[in-house]
Amino acid sequence: MIVGLLASKGGVGRTTLARSLAEAVTGGQQGECSLYELDVCNPKIFSFFSWSGDQVNRRVSKVDNEKCKMVGKCLEACKFGAILKMDDKIGRRTGICRGCGLCREVCPEGAIDWDEIQAGEIGKIKDDKLAIVGGRMAHNDYWEGFLIRKVQQEFPLDPDQHIVVKAPLGLGATALRAVKQAEAMLLVTTTHPSLENEISTFGQIIQGIGVPGGIVLQGSEVTQSVKEHCANLGLECFLVPHLENFGDDETLQQHDPALAKQLDKIWDFVGGVS
Repeated sequence: MIVGLLASKGGVGRTTLARSLAEAVTGGQQGECSLYELDVCNPKIFSFFSWSGDQVNRRVSKVDNEKCKMVGKCLEACKFGAILKMDDKIGRRTGICRGCGLCREVCPEGAIDWDEIQAGEIGKIKDDKLAIVGGRMAHNDYWEGFLIRKVQQEFPLDPDQHIVVKAPLGLGATALRAVKQAEAMLLVTTTHPSLENEISTFGQIIQGIGVPGGIVLQGSEVTQSVKEHCANLGLECFLVPHLENFGDDETLQQHDPALAKQLDKIWDFVGGVS
């Protein structure tokens, strides 16, 4: 069973919840679990383990300014804003170049060739019954989707295993691609003025994808309005304590053993624990 964790904003406790859900499996009789850290811009999960990865490079364009005659066709062709005019020469924004090669194809002077930059690192380690898989994006790169795809290609998700996937922030394309194989999805959030709008957006996503969806709301209570809103959208609602107030090395179980029951409810909902 693969469960994906999504969030519209940071500081809502996805890392704590991800670790706690994994521990609910590995600490019981269910066996092994894999924890995928795909928030490659901010991989907080790695700080709790001795994780290390292998360097991954990617292809980008390179302008030879001695050949360049400033025709400008590359500026028109680039759809990502990676090619720009800098005083009397053509430059590049390396970190946002997608390596599509269109600028190279349209240059009449043959002044654009390939270069290679470090995209980040990806890896997998095993800590007893828990596997920690994921990536960390290079400081000067900005294409998180590339690194996420490399992780998924190198370390394919096995639906026959218990897997928790922490997606990048947001409910956009990059985050949804990160959890595209999830058999259930959870939105981790807090009480805020636009909560019902956030739930509506997530509900529409879930309905479009066609997998079970739930809201993990941190706090002390769930209002009746939120409960009804979730029910109308076919979403389960789970209440957990303020996840950001936990100690660095605490899981939900360690903070309050009684909360282990709530984690079991979440696993039971997504169909991952019998």
